[in-house]
Amino acid sequence: MAYTTKATHHFNDIREFLTIARLRQRIRGFGTGFLLQEDPSYDADLHHESSNNNNATRNDILRYDCQTDDRFHFDMASGEVSHAGSEFQLHNFESVVISGEQDTVIYGNERDNYIATGDGSDYLYGLDGNDTFRPGRGGGWVIGGDGLDLVILDDDFELKGASQVSGDSLSSGTQLIFYAENERQALHVGDSTELIQYQGTKTTWTKLWDSYRVERLDSNPYSKSENTLNGNFVNENFHGGLGRDNITGLGGADHFFMEHSHNYALGAYADRILDFDPSEGDRIKIDVSEFGYTRLEANVKVVHHSHERTEALLDGANEFVFDTHSGELIWNRNGDDQGHGNGVIAILTGESQTNLTNAHIDLI
Repeated sequence: MAYTTKATHHFNDIREFLTIARLRQRIRGFGTGFLLQEDPSYDADLHHESSNNNNATRNDILRYDCQTDDRFHFDMASGEVSHAGSEFQLHNFESVVISGEQDTVIYGNERDNYIATGDGSDYLYGLDGNDTFRPGRGGGWVIGGDGLDLVILDDDFELKGASQVSGDSLSSGTQLIFYAENERQALHVGDSTELIQYQGTKTTWTKLWDSYRVERLDSNPYSKSENTLNGNFVNENFHGGLGRDNITGLGGADHFFMEHSHNYALGAYADRILDFDPSEGDRIKIDVSEFGYTRLEANVKVVHHSHERTEALLDGANEFVFDTHSGELIWNRNGDDQGHGNGVIAILTGESQTNLTNAHIDLI
Protein backbone atom coordinates (compact mmCIF):
# COMPACT_ATOMS: atom_id res chain seq x y z
CA MET A 1 0.00 0.00 0.00
CA ALA A 2 1.58 3.32 -1.07
CA TYR A 3 1.54 6.37 1.21
CA THR A 4 2.92 8.88 -1.27
CA THR A 5 -0.39 9.41 -3.08
CA LYS A 6 -3.35 11.61 -2.17
CA ALA A 7 -5.66 8.66 -1.71
CA THR A 8 -7.66 8.13 1.47
CA HIS A 9 -6.69 4.93 3.25
CA HIS A 10 -8.92 2.75 5.43
CA PHE A 11 -7.83 -0.01 7.76
CA ASN A 12 -9.88 -2.98 8.85
CA ASP A 13 -8.83 -2.64 12.49
CA ILE A 14 -6.17 -1.08 14.69
CA ARG A 15 -4.02 -4.21 14.60
CA GLU A 16 -3.57 -3.83 10.85
CA PHE A 17 -2.81 -0.14 11.28
CA LEU A 18 -0.24 -0.70 14.03
CA THR A 19 1.43 -3.49 12.09
CA ILE A 20 1.89 -1.26 9.07
CA ALA A 21 2.88 1.71 11.25
CA ARG A 22 5.61 -0.27 12.97
CA LEU A 23 6.95 -1.45 9.61
CA ARG A 24 6.88 1.97 8.00
CA GLN A 25 7.54 4.03 11.18
CA ARG A 26 6.55 7.19 9.31
CA ILE A 27 3.14 7.82 7.73
CA ARG A 28 2.42 11.18 6.14
CA GLY A 29 -0.76 13.03 5.30
CA PHE A 30 -0.95 14.73 1.92
CA GLY A 31 -4.00 16.96 2.05
CA THR A 32 -7.03 14.76 1.37
CA GLY A 33 -7.39 12.77 4.56
CA PHE A 34 -5.94 9.81 6.40
CA LEU A 35 -8.68 7.74 7.97
CA LEU A 36 -8.63 4.83 10.33
CA GLN A 37 -12.40 4.62 10.27
CA GLU A 38 -15.24 6.20 8.30
CA ASP A 39 -17.10 9.01 10.03
CA PRO A 40 -19.32 10.99 7.61
CA SER A 41 -20.70 13.20 10.41
CA TYR A 42 -17.42 15.08 10.88
CA ASP A 43 -17.43 17.84 8.24
CA ALA A 44 -20.08 20.14 9.76
CA ASP A 45 -17.86 21.23 12.65
CA LEU A 46 -14.53 21.59 10.92
CA HIS A 47 -12.61 24.88 10.81
CA HIS A 48 -14.78 27.55 12.37
CA GLU A 49 -12.46 30.34 11.18
CA SER A 50 -10.13 30.75 8.25
CA SER A 51 -6.43 31.29 8.88
CA ASN A 52 -3.69 33.28 7.20
CA ASN A 53 -1.64 30.09 7.30
CA ASN A 54 -0.82 29.00 3.76
CA ASN A 55 -1.54 25.40 4.73
CA ALA A 56 -4.95 26.12 6.26
CA THR A 57 -6.83 24.39 3.44
CA ARG A 58 -5.03 21.13 4.10
CA ASN A 59 -7.04 18.70 6.14
CA ASP A 60 -5.49 15.33 6.81
CA ILE A 61 -7.69 13.54 9.32
CA LEU A 62 -6.73 10.79 11.72
CA ARG A 63 -9.81 8.86 12.85
CA TYR A 64 -9.48 6.18 15.44
CA ASP A 65 -12.07 4.06 17.25
CA CYS A 66 -10.12 2.65 20.16
CA GLN A 67 -11.44 -0.34 22.10
CA THR A 68 -8.69 -0.57 24.73
CA ASP A 69 -8.07 1.26 28.00
CA ASP A 70 -4.58 2.42 27.04
CA ARG A 71 -3.99 6.17 26.82
CA PHE A 72 -3.67 7.54 23.27
CA HIS A 73 -1.01 10.25 22.91
CA PHE A 74 -0.59 12.25 19.69
CA ASP A 75 1.64 15.28 19.15
CA MET A 76 0.76 16.73 15.74
CA ALA A 77 3.80 19.01 15.66
CA SER A 78 6.38 16.25 16.14
CA GLY A 79 4.26 13.48 14.65
CA GLU A 80 4.89 11.23 17.65
CA VAL A 81 2.14 8.75 18.56
CA SER A 82 2.08 6.30 21.42
CA HIS A 83 -0.65 3.81 22.24
CA ALA A 84 -1.06 0.24 23.46
CA GLY A 85 2.69 -0.21 23.89
CA SER A 86 3.49 0.98 20.36
CA GLU A 87 5.30 4.13 19.27
CA PHE A 88 5.22 5.44 15.73
CA GLN A 89 5.00 8.68 13.73
CA LEU A 90 2.19 10.36 11.80
CA HIS A 91 3.20 13.57 10.04
CA ASN A 92 1.33 16.52 8.48
CA PHE A 93 -2.04 15.79 10.05
CA GLU A 94 -4.33 18.69 10.93
CA SER A 95 -7.30 16.87 12.49
CA VAL A 96 -7.92 13.94 14.79
CA VAL A 97 -11.24 12.29 15.65
CA ILE A 98 -11.12 9.74 18.47
CA SER A 99 -14.02 7.57 19.60
CA GLY A 100 -14.12 5.10 22.45
CA GLU A 101 -13.52 5.48 26.17
CA GLN A 102 -9.73 5.58 26.37
CA ASP A 103 -7.92 8.62 27.80
CA THR A 104 -6.26 10.94 25.29
CA VAL A 105 -3.46 13.50 25.26
CA ILE A 106 -3.39 15.49 22.02
CA TYR A 107 -1.22 18.46 21.06
CA GLY A 108 -1.98 20.47 17.94
CA ASN A 109 0.47 22.22 15.64
CA GLU A 110 0.77 25.60 13.93
CA ARG A 111 -2.14 24.90 11.58
CA ASP A 112 -5.90 25.08 12.22
CA ASN A 113 -6.60 21.83 14.04
CA TYR A 114 -9.87 19.98 14.62
CA ILE A 115 -9.76 17.70 17.68
CA ALA A 116 -12.73 15.54 18.70
CA THR A 117 -12.60 12.87 21.40
CA GLY A 118 -14.67 10.11 22.96
CA ASP A 119 -15.65 9.54 26.57
CA GLY A 120 -12.24 9.14 28.15
CA SER A 121 -10.36 11.76 30.16
CA ASP A 122 -8.92 14.24 27.68
CA TYR A 123 -5.97 16.63 27.79
CA LEU A 124 -6.23 18.71 24.63
CA TYR A 125 -3.84 21.52 23.70
CA GLY A 126 -4.37 23.48 20.50
CA LEU A 127 -1.16 25.57 20.56
CA ASP A 128 -0.99 27.81 17.45
CA GLY A 129 -3.68 28.27 14.80
CA ASN A 130 -7.45 28.70 15.00
CA ASP A 131 -8.39 25.40 16.57
CA THR A 132 -11.74 23.66 17.06
CA PHE A 133 -12.32 21.17 19.89
CA ARG A 134 -15.22 18.80 20.45
CA PRO A 135 -14.52 17.05 23.77
CA GLY A 136 -16.44 14.04 25.07
CA ARG A 137 -17.97 13.52 28.50
CA GLY A 138 -15.00 11.99 30.28
CA GLY A 139 -13.69 15.25 31.72
CA GLY A 140 -10.19 16.66 31.46
CA TRP A 141 -8.77 19.89 30.04
CA VAL A 142 -9.09 21.95 26.86
CA ILE A 143 -6.41 24.65 26.45
CA GLY A 144 -6.70 26.66 23.26
CA GLY A 145 -3.35 28.46 23.10
CA ASP A 146 -2.66 31.12 20.47
CA GLY A 147 -5.14 31.90 17.73
CA LEU A 148 -8.93 32.18 17.77
CA ASP A 149 -10.08 28.87 19.26
CA LEU A 150 -13.53 27.31 19.64
CA VAL A 151 -14.81 24.59 21.97
CA ILE A 152 -18.06 22.89 20.92
CA LEU A 153 -19.95 21.45 23.89
CA ASP A 154 -22.95 19.17 23.59
CA ASP A 155 -26.19 20.80 24.79
CA ASP A 156 -26.31 18.90 28.09
CA PHE A 157 -23.09 20.47 29.39
CA GLU A 158 -23.64 22.96 32.21
CA LEU A 159 -21.30 25.57 33.67
CA LYS A 160 -20.73 24.58 37.30
CA GLY A 161 -17.53 26.16 38.55
CA ALA A 162 -14.09 27.62 37.95
CA SER A 163 -10.52 26.78 38.87
CA GLN A 164 -7.16 28.51 38.81
CA VAL A 165 -3.74 26.98 38.19
CA SER A 166 -0.58 28.93 39.02
CA GLY A 167 2.76 28.58 37.29
CA ASP A 168 3.86 28.74 33.67
CA SER A 169 2.63 25.40 32.34
CA LEU A 170 0.27 25.09 29.37
CA SER A 171 -2.61 24.49 31.83
CA SER A 172 -1.89 27.53 34.01
CA GLY A 173 -4.44 30.31 34.25
CA THR A 174 -8.17 30.35 34.88
CA GLN A 175 -10.56 27.64 33.70
CA LEU A 176 -14.32 27.34 33.54
CA ILE A 177 -15.62 23.94 34.69
CA PHE A 178 -18.46 22.19 32.89
CA TYR A 179 -20.32 19.00 33.76
CA ALA A 180 -22.37 16.90 31.36
CA GLU A 181 -25.77 15.68 32.54
CA ASN A 182 -25.53 12.88 35.11
CA GLU A 183 -21.74 12.83 34.85
CA ARG A 184 -19.29 13.61 37.64
CA GLN A 185 -16.23 14.25 35.49
CA ALA A 186 -15.19 17.90 35.25
CA LEU A 187 -14.24 19.44 31.91
CA HIS A 188 -11.93 22.44 32.36
CA VAL A 189 -11.86 24.98 29.51
CA GLY A 190 -8.93 27.40 29.80
CA ASP A 191 -9.14 31.16 29.33
CA SER A 192 -6.95 30.94 26.22
CA THR A 193 -9.98 29.44 24.44
CA GLU A 194 -11.85 32.45 23.11
CA LEU A 195 -15.12 30.95 21.84
CA ILE A 196 -17.46 28.34 23.31
CA GLN A 197 -20.56 26.82 21.77
CA TYR A 198 -22.62 26.41 24.93
CA GLN A 199 -26.16 25.01 25.06
CA GLY A 200 -26.63 25.58 21.35
CA THR A 201 -25.32 29.16 21.19
CA LYS A 202 -21.85 30.37 20.27
CA THR A 203 -20.58 32.80 22.91
CA THR A 204 -17.25 33.93 24.30
CA TRP A 205 -15.26 32.55 27.21
CA THR A 206 -15.30 36.02 28.76
CA LYS A 207 -19.10 36.32 28.68
CA LEU A 208 -19.49 32.94 30.35
CA TRP A 209 -16.95 33.95 32.99
CA ASP A 210 -18.88 37.17 33.66
CA SER A 211 -22.12 35.22 33.97
CA TYR A 212 -20.78 32.76 36.55
CA ARG A 213 -21.27 33.88 40.17
CA VAL A 214 -20.95 32.20 43.56
CA GLU A 215 -23.19 33.05 46.53
CA ARG A 216 -21.40 33.77 49.84
CA LEU A 217 -23.80 33.85 52.78
CA ASP A 218 -23.43 34.67 56.46
CA SER A 219 -23.59 31.27 58.18
CA ASN A 220 -25.77 32.77 60.93
CA PRO A 221 -27.57 35.72 59.31
CA TYR A 222 -29.88 36.50 62.27
CA SER A 223 -27.11 36.76 64.85
CA LYS A 224 -25.55 40.12 65.78
CA SER A 225 -22.19 38.47 66.42
CA GLU A 226 -19.22 39.42 64.24
CA ASN A 227 -18.51 37.11 61.32
CA THR A 228 -15.96 36.76 58.51
CA LEU A 229 -16.71 36.10 54.84
CA ASN A 230 -13.78 35.37 52.53
CA GLY A 231 -13.99 34.96 48.77
CA ASN A 232 -11.54 33.79 46.15
CA PHE A 233 -10.73 34.52 42.51
CA VAL A 234 -14.25 34.01 41.09
CA ASN A 235 -17.15 36.48 40.81
CA GLU A 236 -19.10 36.36 44.08
CA ASN A 237 -22.25 37.74 45.70
CA PHE A 238 -21.75 38.53 49.39
CA HIS A 239 -24.79 38.64 51.69
CA GLY A 240 -24.09 39.74 55.27
CA GLY A 241 -26.36 39.16 58.24
CA LEU A 242 -27.56 41.20 61.21
CA GLY A 243 -24.12 41.37 62.76
CA ARG A 244 -20.95 42.99 61.53
CA ASP A 245 -19.41 41.01 58.70
CA ASN A 246 -15.75 41.46 57.74
CA ILE A 247 -15.79 40.72 54.01
CA THR A 248 -12.79 40.10 51.74
CA GLY A 249 -13.61 39.47 48.12
CA LEU A 250 -10.04 38.81 46.87
CA GLY A 251 -10.32 38.49 43.07
CA GLY A 252 -13.18 38.62 40.61
CA ALA A 253 -16.01 41.09 40.09
CA ASP A 254 -17.67 40.89 43.50
CA HIS A 255 -21.11 42.22 44.47
CA PHE A 256 -21.74 43.28 48.06
CA PHE A 257 -25.43 43.32 48.99
CA MET A 258 -26.99 45.73 51.45
CA GLU A 259 -30.26 44.04 52.41
CA HIS A 260 -33.04 43.72 54.96
CA SER A 261 -30.75 42.78 57.85
CA HIS A 262 -28.91 46.10 57.63
CA ASN A 263 -32.11 47.93 58.46
CA TYR A 264 -31.44 46.80 62.03
CA ALA A 265 -27.66 46.32 62.06
CA LEU A 266 -26.51 49.92 61.82
CA GLY A 267 -23.51 51.85 63.13
CA ALA A 268 -21.34 49.43 65.10
CA TYR A 269 -22.90 46.51 63.22
CA ALA A 270 -22.08 47.89 59.77
CA ASP A 271 -20.26 45.49 57.47
CA ARG A 272 -16.58 46.10 56.70
CA ILE A 273 -15.67 45.55 53.06
CA LEU A 274 -11.92 45.16 53.19
CA ASP A 275 -10.80 45.07 49.56
CA PHE A 276 -13.38 46.80 47.38
CA ASP A 277 -11.76 47.28 43.96
CA PRO A 278 -13.68 49.11 41.21
CA SER A 279 -11.06 48.09 38.63
CA GLU A 280 -12.06 44.42 39.11
CA GLY A 281 -15.76 45.18 38.59
CA ASP A 282 -16.74 45.22 42.30
CA ARG A 283 -20.14 46.78 43.03
CA ILE A 284 -22.36 47.72 45.95
CA LYS A 285 -25.96 46.47 45.59
CA ILE A 286 -28.57 48.22 47.77
CA ASP A 287 -32.00 46.60 47.95
CA VAL A 288 -33.97 49.83 48.34
CA SER A 289 -37.29 48.08 48.98
CA GLU A 290 -35.92 46.78 52.30
CA PHE A 291 -35.30 50.38 53.36
CA GLY A 292 -38.80 51.50 52.45
CA TYR A 293 -38.18 52.98 48.98
CA THR A 294 -38.87 52.20 45.34
CA ARG A 295 -36.17 52.44 42.70
CA LEU A 296 -37.82 55.60 41.36
CA GLU A 297 -37.73 57.23 44.79
CA ALA A 298 -34.24 56.29 45.91
CA ASN A 299 -31.08 58.23 45.12
CA VAL A 300 -27.42 57.82 46.06
CA LYS A 301 -24.85 60.60 46.19
CA VAL A 302 -21.07 60.16 46.36
CA VAL A 303 -19.17 62.87 48.23
CA HIS A 304 -15.46 63.53 48.72
CA HIS A 305 -15.24 66.18 51.46
CA SER A 306 -16.78 66.75 54.89
CA HIS A 307 -18.76 69.81 53.82
CA GLU A 308 -20.21 67.85 50.87
CA ARG A 309 -21.21 65.09 53.26
CA THR A 310 -22.99 67.52 55.57
CA GLU A 311 -24.88 69.10 52.69
CA ALA A 312 -25.83 65.73 51.19
CA LEU A 313 -27.22 64.43 54.51
CA LEU A 314 -29.30 67.60 54.96
CA ASP A 315 -30.89 67.01 51.56
CA GLY A 316 -33.85 64.70 52.00
CA ALA A 317 -33.58 63.78 48.30
CA ASN A 318 -30.46 61.71 49.04
CA GLU A 319 -31.59 58.44 50.56
CA PHE A 320 -28.03 57.05 50.50
CA VAL A 321 -24.67 58.80 50.70
CA PHE A 322 -21.18 57.39 50.20
CA ASP A 323 -18.21 59.28 51.66
CA THR A 324 -14.99 58.42 49.81
CA HIS A 325 -12.90 59.99 52.59
CA SER A 326 -14.24 57.88 55.46
CA GLY A 327 -15.37 54.93 53.34
CA GLU A 328 -18.83 55.04 54.95
CA LEU A 329 -21.95 54.03 53.07
CA ILE A 330 -24.80 55.81 54.82
CA TRP A 331 -28.54 55.35 54.86
CA ASN A 332 -29.88 58.86 55.40
CA ARG A 333 -32.63 57.48 57.56
CA ASN A 334 -33.67 60.83 59.13
CA GLY A 335 -34.04 62.68 55.84
CA ASP A 336 -33.28 66.41 55.95
CA ASP A 337 -32.69 66.44 59.70
CA GLN A 338 -29.18 67.00 61.03
CA GLY A 339 -26.85 63.98 60.70
CA HIS A 340 -27.76 60.54 59.44
CA GLY A 341 -29.62 59.04 62.40
CA ASN A 342 -27.10 56.23 63.01
CA GLY A 343 -27.49 55.11 59.42
CA VAL A 344 -24.03 53.73 58.54
CA ILE A 345 -24.64 50.39 56.82
CA ALA A 346 -21.14 49.58 55.48
CA ILE A 347 -17.56 50.81 55.73
CA LEU A 348 -15.10 50.31 52.89
CA THR A 349 -11.40 50.25 53.75
CA GLY A 350 -8.34 50.55 51.56
CA GLU A 351 -7.08 52.99 48.97
CA SER A 352 -9.56 51.94 46.27
CA GLN A 353 -12.53 53.46 48.14
CA THR A 354 -11.47 56.91 46.88
CA ASN A 355 -12.09 55.75 43.29
CA LEU A 356 -15.70 54.73 43.91
CA THR A 357 -18.34 56.61 41.91
CA ASN A 358 -22.10 56.40 41.45
CA ALA A 359 -21.43 53.90 38.67
CA HIS A 360 -20.25 51.38 41.30
CA ILE A 361 -23.42 51.53 43.42
CA ASP A 362 -26.59 49.88 42.12
CA LEU A 363 -30.00 50.57 43.59
CA ILE A 364 -32.00 47.39 43.06
